[in-house]
Amino acid sequence: MKKISYAIAALLCGAALTTAYGVTAHEFVYNPNSAQRTNTNMPTLTANMESIRYSDLLYGFQLNISVNGANLNTTNVNTIKNATHLSSPNVVRPYRITNNTISYRISGEHDLRAINFVTLTLDQAVLSAPQSLSITLPVFHDITPPDQPHEDANTIAALNVDSVNATDFLNGSGKVFTVTLAQGAFLPGCSDAIAHSIMNTSNVQGIVRIWRKTANQVEFVVEGGHYQTNAGNWNFELGPDTNTLNQTLHISAPINH
Repeated sequence: MKKISYAIAALLCGAALTTAYGVTAHEFVYNPNSAQRTNTNMPTLTANMESIRYSDLLYGFQLNISVNGANLNTTNVNTIKNATHLSSPNVVRPYRITNNTISYRISGEHDLRAINFVTLTLDQAVLSAPQSLSITLPVFHDITPPDQPHEDANTIAALNVDSVNATDFLNGSGKVFTVTLAQGAFLPGCSDAIAHSIMNTSNVQGIVRIWRKTANQVEFVVEGGHYQTNAGNWNFELGPDTNTLNQTLHISAPINH
């Protein structure tokens, strides 16, 4: 009964988000297909790749972006650079621009911790569209991300267990994880930001579903895959937009194999 109540709350939260924004809480990429499903003509960004390799983020790569249903109002490289925002620490450098395409060189970041999604956003100021446009690409872990805990791990937020099992992340395990805050509180409202923060930064990939959230505690499951992780520690972060401290909180736990 407890899990059913939590599931209903999660569905209501997702439904509210769908009504407000036209996408569900875990639909990261708004693409032309989803635009057709919702009967809208919203301009979109598309890329020349469906995912990014983790090794590309470490060593650098090129990315081509197309604007669909709108045009760029400038081809000035510096203006486009200042209007482009990347969710990862990598630096973006546009080098070829037309009225609706941009080619970027993305810098490498050798010390980058685990990351599972990268979002690129173009400001409305450089577009003929009435709003900024974004595209989110999943990151494929072709190289195992570093699994050493952050030096500030578990100082403010921590799991309620000393370790986790590699099988806890497999599909169907049903393992519920609990994070408790020793300071501050989770921001009120829908817990979508928490789910996205965990998914974006966890070195164990999987979809996060929030079961329950209170002022200082959140319970969630990770719907992973069919293969066990080989990481020695599970690391993830709660971003500043999840808590009243406005800080990035680092969490880590050893993984039992």
